Amino acid sequence: MEQGQKRADQIAARLDGLIKAENDRRAAKGDQPLKYAEIAERINTRSGEKTISVDTVRNLHLGRGTGGRLPNPTVATLDALGLAFGIRDGAQYFLADTTEAVDRQLEAVHDLAALSSGDKAELVGLMTRAAALSPESVRLVVGLADRLRAIEAQHSTGQRNEAD
Repeated sequence: MEQGQKRADQIAARLDGLIKAENDRRAAKGDQPLKYAEIAERINTRSGEKTISVDTVRNLHLGRGTGGRLPNPTVATLDALGLAFGIRDGAQYFLADTTEAVDRQLEAVHDLAALSSGDKAELVGLMTRAAALSPESVRLVVGLADRLRAIEAQHSTGQRNEAD
């Protein structure tokens, strides 16, 4: 396979993964799937000018351009595309051999976003306040949470502990 085609396929596959992940989250909330126009709008809004077109987003996602030409995005375009999904170094993400570190960060960000929109939204506030605590205090909070979880587990199974 030609190097240009390999690069276009890699960019397309990684962009597809980002779009699918966002669409899964949207579907869970009953929202509409992400559209190319929305991605382009995110990028253009962030940059304050028309940086990318809907057609370019579509071509990058499909791994081919108009007339069968391969897309040849600039580093700036890939960085902007990455930012649309919360990735600081988009060119690195789309072009690197591995994306494990970024994928883990994205998963953590999406887990946090899910917490803030669900019935456990208060956890985000708790985490924000706990971030300002000393390491000793953080250990106490974690210990308290572990103890409360154990007590709730005992109560849900109908067990009682003399220490309760």
